[in-house]
Amino acid sequence: MEQFMNFVGALVLIFIAIMLSIVLGPLYVLVAIGVAIFWMLILILEAYKKNHPKY
Repeated sequence: MEQFMNFVGALVLIFIAIMLSIVLGPLYVLVAIGVAIFWMLILILEAYKKNHPKY
């Protein structure tokens, strides 16, 4: 359930980023996409650590 909430949070951030990009312009699109990808990588790493405690 916690991971589902994290995933929803990431989707919300992406949605906000898209809205901001429409308002602010293309430069912020790149920044927002970078942040979203970084966020997803962190979530994947956390999930991996939970599934593999020895690492």
